[in-house]
Parts: sequence; structure tokens; C-alpha cells
Amino acid sequence: MTRILVSLHTKHKILDLGLDLNSLHNQLQSFIEGKRFLLVLDDVSDNIRAVWADVRSVLSRGAPGSIVLVTTQLYGVASFMGTTTPIFLNPLQYDDLWKLFKHHAFFDNQSTEALEYVGRKITEKLHGLPLAAIMIAVSLRNYLDEVHWNRLLESWWWTVSSNSLRIHIAASLGVCYCELPAHLRQCLVYCSIFPRNYIFGKCELIQMWIANGFVKLNNTGGPRSLEEVASEWFDELVNRCFLQPTFWELRYVMHDLVRDFAIALTSDEYCGVDCEVVDLPQSVRHLSIDMDNMNVPWADYNIKNLRSLMLFGGLGDSKSSECYTTVGSLLERSYGTVGCLSEGCSDDNDHADITLKRSCVTIGSILRRSTSLRLLNLSNMRLDPVMACFDNHLLVEDHVAAFASFITRHHMLPHLTHLRYLDFSYSGITELPDSLCTLCNLQVLGLRSCRFTQLPRSMNSLISLRHLHADADTIALIYGIGGLTKLQELHEFRVKAEDGHRITELRDMLYIEGSLCISDLQRVANQAEATQANLSRKEGITCLHLKWDRDQPLRGKYNHFGKELNHYDKGDPLHVSLLQKNYAPSDIPGSIVNSSGLSTPDPAINILECLPPPRNLQQLKISGYPGCSFPDWVECLRYIQVIEISHCIKLQVLPPIGQLEHLRKLKSHELPSIKDVDSDVYGTSNVVFRALEELSFVSMLKWENWADAENREFFPNLQKLQIKRCYNLRVLPFMTLGVAIKELSLSGCGSYSGTVSSYLHRLTCLTHLKHFALYVFTRFIIYLFFKNNGLSKLSHYKSWSFLVATYSGSSLRTWPLCHP
Repeated sequence: MTRILVSLHTKHKILDLGLDLNSLHNQLQSFIEGKRFLLVLDDVSDNIRAVWADVRSVLSRGAPGSIVLVTTQLYGVASFMGTTTPIFLNPLQYDDLWKLFKHHAFFDNQSTEALEYVGRKITEKLHGLPLAAIMIAVSLRNYLDEVHWNRLLESWWWTVSSNSLRIHIAASLGVCYCELPAHLRQCLVYCSIFPRNYIFGKCELIQMWIANGFVKLNNTGGPRSLEEVASEWFDELVNRCFLQPTFWELRYVMHDLVRDFAIALTSDEYCGVDCEVVDLPQSVRHLSIDMDNMNVPWADYNIKNLRSLMLFGGLGDSKSSECYTTVGSLLERSYGTVGCLSEGCSDDNDHADITLKRSCVTIGSILRRSTSLRLLNLSNMRLDPVMACFDNHLLVEDHVAAFASFITRHHMLPHLTHLRYLDFSYSGITELPDSLCTLCNLQVLGLRSCRFTQLPRSMNSLISLRHLHADADTIALIYGIGGLTKLQELHEFRVKAEDGHRITELRDMLYIEGSLCISDLQRVANQAEATQANLSRKEGITCLHLKWDRDQPLRGKYNHFGKELNHYDKGDPLHVSLLQKNYAPSDIPGSIVNSSGLSTPDPAINILECLPPPRNLQQLKISGYPGCSFPDWVECLRYIQVIEISHCIKLQVLPPIGQLEHLRKLKSHELPSIKDVDSDVYGTSNVVFRALEELSFVSMLKWENWADAENREFFPNLQKLQIKRCYNLRVLPFMTLGVAIKELSLSGCGSYSGTVSSYLHRLTCLTHLKHFALYVFTRFIIYLFFKNNGLSKLSHYKSWSFLVATYSGSSLRTWPLCHP
């Protein structure tokens, strides 16, 4: 049901919400009710039977004429779900298959007569299977030479003959597999131990490859990290269609046929959840098991050389191995209590207790003997969506937490000296033992959605740790995190005024990559501390968020203003004079007002000046900054693409950022002390804001003047412009603003609003006009009528979506005005 909701409403960030199944049910129903839709449910498995009644009842709320199209490999599923006779899809005709093959095999008409001849011969062997055509074509397009193509045409895999389509696809997959280098073959086969329909996270999988020693560095490609090499390998498997992307970023699935082929290739070293544990090979090294299958005599097996152990299941009764970490269960992970999906579920606490005890004994036996273990993953030990209807859902989750805690409390971790990957995420574990800190080879530690009140004092002894997956509250508990010098991700660092948590902890953490947020910067004692953070040397950081606690400067009258502003947003009138009074300079807590009435610079600028980011920074966010101006390094961010400045109540001037050649997005929100955006902001470049595409000014209450760019080119590529709650702004430089604007949003306008209509006719690319005063819009329509002798020119704006707002007493009314 979650997957349906996301596919119908792609802007819905369902992964970020904590919704239970009933909420999803209601949201999906409200979204489709009365609407006509076409919904395609692709590759449906037999598990749909348990939930189809509920899903169908929701889908029936759509408007007449709505259609649900189901594709499946199982005739029984088609008969169960369908309201018409199932349609059997035949393989593609040869001509259509050749067009598909040719499209994927050749770039920019690089085909030759000789290659096309061989390509047609290969197409004849594909039996009309589009998946096979795509995979083989992709594997050939990097080798556009006749010898290579002929060698593939003569592969022994084509000799495999059968009337079964699965055998035909296996032969094609075998050809593609032979084209893979040895290192990619190993990585592909490793994926076979995961359950059917598993959602692979890119970072998760490549970190598993590294932990198992699959990834090696060589000196031919220059200085690169293991993660960079593994990422290229992963992308190659995606490019060759062995893994397929989903609509979630960096999440992928493996087609059932590809997975079945990978399982067929596995040796006795790999054993997934599909295998019967009673038939466990003696030489198994990589094992994933269903928790319900753990009740076997493990003493009979040689598991001393076990390298990977992944546990799936919720300590329940389910025997299905196809529903763990499917799309549905992946999302249910963050939803909390889930409603009943089907009838017939029972509450059996005694059985759960017995299962828990048996599982604890079993895992103890396994871990004490698996001294070569490199990977232990407990993040998938949770209920699957089919079994989530138990009334004792929270109790079962407690059993999962108890199981995970059993591992940590019974001195099992010290035996796992070779462990490189340990994931307790979503297990409900609430404490970690001191013995964890002895795992000096540990590279990955997963603690997602785990809540702790304290952590071992020696967490910084994990000197090999490269990836710590935990929320900001957990990371803030780590004493002396600066000792984790190999750590590559640190999404948020909270500064504290105590040893082990000062900003100086960042000094030697030079391998941090991606996004970094440093919060509570008001606790930095002096410039010397800030300098020791060494931000400029952290070349891997691409997004930096510098954050001061804004609650302190927003106390008093500022908090009162916030309440008033909320009333205004709901439609209550608000006088500009009240806003100006609330932002008198003398009312700013902590500011210094001299005899001339001007605030002196806050010492915060000295701190910020000592926090210059790396030269390759792409995004900069500054919020709650208490200074009056920015240091010079802001205007030197050569590769910056996004700048967001918010809730800086003392800031009086913007830096000269108009000369930044790659700046695409600029947001200035809640800057109540700025009066002018003058030519100093534009810098010295002849083209001002050359690459800027999105510009937003919100709640700049004292802003009065927006200087013209004079004879320079101004915003040549601007596409989105938002001005909101800038009540004192008198003039906009309309004549120099770019004409490429597609989205324009104006509300809370100053005295400039009367001149807007004469500017709008220049915006021939405009597609969205939002929050616009009715009299301005009316003047614009009248302008078009007289300018163009009628309203026929509105056809040029047929994709416009207007939201017109006016005041009527104390209520705010809006009307959508859509094109015919």
C-alpha cells in the first residue's frame, strides 16, 4: 500500500514519515477518492493474497473508469486478482527486439554494417526476451569491435537448449555473466544470499563488499578510496542491468530471474534464506538465515570459517522468505505499530518466549565458534508486513531487542576480533558493552533508530571505523569522537563546552565526506578553538551547515513577533509598524549600540572567520549566526552552488556573492536587520549572478532598497523568484531582472506591488504565479487586453497555474484560476 501511495504521489516523501498502516490506508484513500487513475502493479507475487482485500477496498474509491493493470509470472495470481480473463504476453517479435537491442548497443549511430550483422545474429538467439536483449546489448556497447562481438556470438552458453523461457533467459544471463570481470562476478554472487525483492542500499552493499575483503586498491587509478572503487563496481552492475534502480535514490533491486541465476552460480560458500539450514554446506562462508530456521544442530556444522552472517525475521511464526526487506517492509520499518492486514492472527506470548530463548542459545553457539566472522547484520530482525497484525507487536519488538542485547551482554563480541561490519540498526538495543570498543578492525557500525542514554567511554578506540550510521543524538554521546580519524561520515557534530565534545575534536577527522552540520557554535570559546577544527583541510565535504542556537536571540519580543507572524499567515492583518517596533536595534539581546545608534560587530564574526570551508564546497548553509556581517572567505567560494542564510537577526549586509560563477540557488530567510541589497552584493563581475536559477527573500522586514545592476547583465538565468513578507521594500529592479523566470511568488509586498503588472508581460516563460494580490493580477489582465487587443495572448501562457489571494475582513480567500 505504501508503494502505491508513493507511486501515485511522487512528491510525497513517505520514507520520512512515521505512519502506521491505518494512516497509509487513509492517505491513499483520500488521495485517490473521486479521481480517475491508471495504476500498474508490476511483477506481483503470491504474497499479494494476504493484503489484496484491503488494497482493493481502498482502490475502489476511485472514480469510474479507473484501471488497475497487474503483471505477474503466476497464473494463479492473475486469476485471483483479475476481473477479466488474463492476457498472456508473448515474446517480442524479432524486428521489435532488434530495435531494442540496437538502441542499447550503439551510441550516436556508431553502428557499422559488420557489427549490425553480428548483432542480428545475437538477437536471433534471445527468443524475444527484452531483458536479455538489454543486458547483452549493454555489455557489448563498450566493445564496438567485430572480434569481441563474434566471440560472444559463439559462446557455449547458447548451446543450452530448452523450451522453457527461464532456461532461455539463463543462457542469455550466462553470456552477460561471462563478460563480467572476476571481481564483479564475486560481488554479484554475494547478492544471492539476500532475500527475494530485497531493497539494496548502495552504500550498504559496497560497505559489505569492503568488509569481506572483495575490494582491493591498485595504483593504476591514482589515489582513491576503497569506497570509490566499490562505488564504480556497483555502478557497473547497475549499468549492466544486474541491479535495477527504484524510485528511491540510491536504492536498487535485483530482478527475480537475475537472482535465480546468481543462486544457481553459487558454490557451497554462499547460502541464502532460500536454502534449508538442515542442508547447510560444511564450507559455507556467507550465510543469511531466517530466524525461524535456527533450531538445527549447529554443532554438526563447520562454521569456523564463516565470514558473513545476516539474520532475517521477527522471531515469529512466518515461514516465508520472500517478504523480508521488500519494498513494503522496508517502509514499515519506520512506521511503528502496524494495523492488521488479515484475519486469523493470534497472540502467543509463550511461543515467542520459547523462540527467543532458543534463538539466544543458538546465536551464542554460532558466534563463539565463528571466530573468523567479518560481518554480522542484525538490522533486518523485525516483523514482516504479513505478520505485523499480532496484537503483541510491541512485545515481539521487545524480543528482538532482547535478542540483540543478549549478544552484547554475554561477552560474545570480544571473540569476533576480525569483525569489520556490525549492524544493530532497528533492533531496539538501548546499551552497548565496553567490550565493543575492543573491536579494533571494525569498519562499519550501524545504530540507526537505536536510543541510548550513554555510550562506552572508549568508543573512540574504534580506530578503524570508517562509517558510523547513527542519529545526531547518539553521535553527541561519543566522548572524544576526534579519535575516530578514519570516519567518513559525520552528518552532525554538536559542540559542547566540555572536554571530549569541543569543536577541536574535528581537527584530525580529515576523511569526512558529503554533508557536515556543526551545531551549537555559540559554545565555541574562542578563535583558537575554531581554527583547530581544520575545516579547510576536509576536502571531501561538499555541503556545510554552520548553525548557532537561534532560541537565545529569538527570546523576548522576537518570540512575540513570531506569534504575530503566525497569525498573519492564517489571515489576520498585521501592521508594518508593529514589525518595525519589534525589531528596534536596542531590543536585540546581546547587541551593543553605540552613540550613533549602530550596532557594533558581534565577536561571532571572529569565530566564523576561523571556520573557512574547503575550496571545493558546493553548498553552504548558515543559520542563527549572531554577527553583523560575514568574513571575506564567503566571497571566495569558487565552486559554490547553493547558499542559504537564515535566522540571522543581526546581519546587516550580505556578502559580495553576485560574482560567484557557479551559484545556482540563493535563499535569504529571516534577516530582519538588512535594509539594502546594494551594488556591493553584486561584486565586480560584468554579469551579476551569472548562473543563479533560484532566488528567495523571506521575512526581511527592514529591507527597503534593491539596487539596480546599472549597465551590467543581471540574473540572465533566473527561473524562480520568491519575495515574501518584505513589507518595506519599495522598488524592485524589474527592468534588469531576467526574463527567463518560470515561477514567481510574491506576497506581503511593499509599495513596489503597483508596478508589478507592467513587468509581467516580459515573462514569456512564466508557468507558475503564486500568492499574488488580486488587484495586481487584475491590472495584469487589463494590461494584456489593451496591449494585445484581446485576451488571445493568454494562450501563450496555457500552462499557468494561478493562486490569487485577497483580503475580505479578517479572512483570507484563495481561488485557483486554471487555463481551459
